[in-house]
Amino acid sequence: MDERAKTDCVADARALAPVILAAAPRIEANRELLPDLVAALHEARLFRMLVPRSLGGEELSPVEYVQAIEEIAKADASTAWCIAQTSVCSTISSCLKPETAAEIFKKNPRGILGSVGQKRESGRREGRLSCDRHLAVRQRQPARHVARRA
Repeated sequence: MDERAKTDCVADARALAPVILAAAPRIEANRELLPDLVAALHEARLFRMLVPRSLGGEELSPVEYVQAIEEIAKADASTAWCIAQTSVCSTISSCLKPETAAEIFKKNPRGILGSVGQKRESGRREGRLSCDRHLAVRQRQPARHVARRA
């Protein structure tokens, strides 16, 4: 059983809203989340909202998750999109081999999953562990969180 206190991700998202709002013009101009904002989002555990507690995540209910995303989106939709994408991708963590899930989430406090498009190869290379054709995990280097708008 996980003895960690439950994180109130909705309250944390609300608390970070002014920081996110202030960063929004730079996010738009640079088309990516800023490193200091990414660090704050990790510290608030907002990238771990849907990761099972057994893997060090918050395992929020769908209602709590949507409320937290909504609070982030009020400040900046691109930030909310990035967190939502990585959160939903992380839901497969319970389907991974336990040692793979532990390597991504337990051994790496900033490990996240995210969609990277059509991958043709699997295996380790250049600090990246490719899990399948559509999924990759960055390791050893900070992930670049890209916010793209059409």
